[in-house]
Amino acid sequence: LAASKAEIAEAEKQAKLLTWAYETAVEKGMPQAAAAKARADQAVATLQALKDGAAAPSVPVVATPVASAPVAAPAPSAAASATAPTAAAGATKAEIAAAEKQAKL
Repeated sequence: LAASKAEIAEAEKQAKLLTWAYETAVEKGMPQAAAAKARADQAVATLQALKDGAAAPSVPVVATPVASAPVAAPAPSAAASATAPTAAAGATKAEIAAAEKQAKL
């Protein structure tokens, strides 16, 4: 199934938002930068998969709490968050929603 223009537009918006969040975290020297990069990379991979006509890569919903973990304990969870998403192929809608919520905090 090919992705609709709306899905691609939403994925592009999400990728830009998460990339901005990552760049901002790096500029400010925030410990969450590694986790932000992982989320941005996932969003970019999802966008590319949609543009290529493939279904968006899916990730188990269990991975969703990773997006909010840095708020509770920034330094340790940032390192843990950076390693967890590497096993995943992309972001689910739930992860994207969680990332959007996290980015708005």
